[in-house]
Amino acid sequence: MEVYSLSTHSWKSIGVLPPWIISMNYSSGHAVSNGVAYWIMQAEKDYSLHLVSFNTGSEVFEKVLLPEAMWDGLQYYFGGFNDIHVYKESVCFVLPSGRVDHIDIWVLQEKCLHKLHTVLFPGTSPVPLGFKTNDEILLKYRKYGRRYLAIFNLQTKQINESRVMLPVHCYLDHRVDTYVASLLLLKDIRAQELRGISCVFPFMPWKKLILKK
Repeated sequence: MEVYSLSTHSWKSIGVLPPWIISMNYSSGHAVSNGVAYWIMQAEKDYSLHLVSFNTGSEVFEKVLLPEAMWDGLQYYFGGFNDIHVYKESVCFVLPSGRVDHIDIWVLQEKCLHKLHTVLFPGTSPVPLGFKTNDEILLKYRKYGRRYLAIFNLQTKQINESRVMLPVHCYLDHRVDTYVASLLLLKDIRAQELRGISCVFPFMPWKKLILKK
């Protein structure tokens, strides 16, 4: 793994990786919270799933064994869905619960995954797309043969059916991004203005790029 610093314009190689991470395979997901990058890896021996993290400050790797109750939901979405979402300075998972009209919400707390909610939906096949705000998850679901958007509030535990109907030919892959008008364009900023900005780019197992403060 290599780390690129915008403040020094140089690469730093993380040459010593934990033996356990070398023996695992990248599976899916990516998220960054408070300078810590998260992704999911699978053990080669027993195929167990783990949430792996890399702290860009301390440059330390850690792993958390994911509960077996999450495995089916994660494997259901392999191949395109970003399983990990940032939530309240931590990360969470929004996964199908095994029924066509339910989803489970898991949150990372004190290095353990805890089920926060099980949500009954007004339609079928709910698919999480991402967070609209800190407490609101945007999802798509089926109802009366059409696809709609809905918002679930984690604080009030209420579902708001937005009545926004997706066009027939709009498949809307499993990901949304929040538009922020104040984001800066890198090409218009001088190098010294970039100091203090920390970010981690999504990576594939063979291409890992991390920018740190």
